[in-house]
Amino acid sequence: IMTNKNKHLTYYDRLDIEEGISKGKTFRSIGIELDKDPTTISKEIKRNLQYKDTEVVTKTLDGKLIKANCALLNKPPYVCNNCKLKRRDCGFDKRFYYAKKAQLNYQENLVEPRRAVVLDKEEFYKMDKIISKGVSKGQSFYHIMHSNNLVVSKSSLYRYVNNGYFSIDSVDCKRIVKFRKRNKVNKEAIPKHLKSGRAYINFLDFMNESAMPFHLEMDTVIGKRGGKTLLTFNVSSCNFMFALLLDSNTSSEVSSKLYNLKEKFYQNNIHFSDIFPVVLTDNGSEFSKVEEIEYDFDKNLKLFFCNPNSSWEKGKIEKNHTTLREILPKGSSFDDLTQSDVNTIISHINSLKRKYLNGKSAYEVFSFTFGEHIANLLGIFKIPANEVILKPFLAKQIKDTNK
Repeated sequence: IMTNKNKHLTYYDRLDIEEGISKGKTFRSIGIELDKDPTTISKEIKRNLQYKDTEVVTKTLDGKLIKANCALLNKPPYVCNNCKLKRRDCGFDKRFYYAKKAQLNYQENLVEPRRAVVLDKEEFYKMDKIISKGVSKGQSFYHIMHSNNLVVSKSSLYRYVNNGYFSIDSVDCKRIVKFRKRNKVNKEAIPKHLKSGRAYINFLDFMNESAMPFHLEMDTVIGKRGGKTLLTFNVSSCNFMFALLLDSNTSSEVSSKLYNLKEKFYQNNIHFSDIFPVVLTDNGSEFSKVEEIEYDFDKNLKLFFCNPNSSWEKGKIEKNHTTLREILPKGSSFDDLTQSDVNTIISHINSLKRKYLNGKSAYEVFSFTFGEHIANLLGIFKIPANEVILKPFLAKQIKDTNK
């Protein structure tokens, strides 16, 4: 049973809290929805109050001018979010809870303790002297720490050097020089209006209402940067996998190769969406051509997106990728592969006997459910059990056979 207890609040939790108090819900009812204790909701709101002062003052009996306080703010929900007078000047100071600002406060508080050096001045200079002396001899941080009983983590030492806290510089540390800073790849997110009605919560609602027994998970597997990519699919009910070889990891290439597959089905008097009506994928920019992905001639399939940075929501395809990586290790190039090569590799994976399928392979379960002709349309075929290979030399063996 999944539970949110003992876990930090997420941004979506905070949005639910803001919406809940605006609708006048109690802390208890909000807590039940989020699987949190009511005190957690109370503390979250009090910790992230946003103040809006009024210019209105009140004169007391002895002639002093003071600001009046709203008595309603002394009891739950402690904020004005659900007050009818919140947009008018009621004469009281106002307090609000905003999910976005609360999330920013949370992230800042999470990062701030990691920035600080939690040592007094004398201890720090003593540590600096020990570290500098050890580094001058070519010693590693691990060796220095354990030889001098330093109560600090190795990552903290690297951070102190990078931030310039020590008298030594990063160029004095061979490992810091050796490993370059990773380049950040800023991919274009799926436009918000395209995700309307296609969010993960909409996916859950649709699957519950339609009683759909399975869905198709879609993702990409990268080869060498700038080279060919695999567009992978996984049938959730049996982990049957198939893949399309892309010349580039772009939205145009994804929609084009997927269209060709749908056309192949259509020419055999089958709609791709009749077999796979629901597709769940992540927020990669290669899936931004939503309408083209959903198009299936005179029909449409339903496309949904996982929440950002939530790969576990399509965990079955992620798990199958680990098996794929046993054959095509991370960093290996796909440029010499053909679609036929990819089909052979995926066929080996689908022919693996699985414990959770009662000793059957994904190919056997899929072909029993949908028919071998559907598996063949996807380019997948059965590999005899004693010939299944899940090692990198399979790709080499396939290339040598093609020569």
